Amino acid sequence: MNSSASNQHSAPDDAWIVQGVRFPAGTEFRATHKGKLYLGSVASGALVVGGKAYRSPSAAAVEITKVSTNGWAFWTCKLPNSEAWVQLKRLRELGESLGSKKPHSADDV
Repeated sequence: MNSSASNQHSAPDDAWIVQGVRFPAGTEFRATHKGKLYLGSVASGALVVGGKAYRSPSAAAVEITKVSTNGWAFWTCKLPNSEAWVQLKRLRELGESLGSKKPHSADDV
């Protein structure tokens, strides 16, 4: 893994759980930086972009931008079997509003 992050771990089903948000395996990620589209997906309990596994959305964003970047604002994601793209910060805000210590699923959006 490229970056350490607190509050991150993989679930038994290869989902990626970070800061209380659970992204199922197969969740797609996308972002645009300087006119270029970047794609990633959840596999083996991590965000994989360009063949590299990242432990946080910000670590992946910093690798692309080369500057400090809030990955929760940088990335959008699309859940397996969904057509809607959702910004990650929306998912994290939902988790904070739920006030739960258990990870909530991105499926809750």
